[in-house]
Amino acid sequence: MFDNCASECEELEEIEQSQIFKNIPFSAVGRDLYGILMTPICDIAQNKTNFCSFCPVLPFDQLFNKLIEDQLNITAEEYLKDFSKTKEKRIKDSLDPIIKGKVYQYHWIGVIPNLSGKWYIDYTLTECLNLSQIESLKQNRVGKLISPYKESVITKYSAYLGRIGLPGGKTEQNAYIDALMEEAKGII
Repeated sequence: MFDNCASECEELEEIEQSQIFKNIPFSAVGRDLYGILMTPICDIAQNKTNFCSFCPVLPFDQLFNKLIEDQLNITAEEYLKDFSKTKEKRIKDSLDPIIKGKVYQYHWIGVIPNLSGKWYIDYTLTECLNLSQIESLKQNRVGKLISPYKESVITKYSAYLGRIGLPGGKTEQNAYIDALMEEAKGII
């Protein structure tokens, strides 16, 4: 279910939204990464833009390491050395909503044909390339998302860009939920 999102690109196929390219220069990190084209193809075809936007497509191990560091405050090496079911559950609990599409900043892709491992999109980093560079990147395509996944990526990206931060943090939210649970006991 989660590994059937992508297919290969045909050699003569036109460049379009949701195609995945290798060697996209992401200036914020100072290196080339895999990237997914986010600009709508109609904007490219109708010359509505001079630039095309890409988000990085990253290997699962980067996400796994980030979850370990964020959730457990240890390195992946320390996690493996001092493994426990409790730690594993915390990582699984963090990974589950990402794979199910419930975390705005990431989009799970899974397998990409001709690439090893599993992959995800990180919406927090974007790179714009001049439209004149795009045609020369055609030979760098490694795959494309298929329907309905390609539409899902764009919808989620739009939601990520349009999200509104609400007041109150996790501490306030937890206190509210605790109070709500106490209130519910009086209702039963």
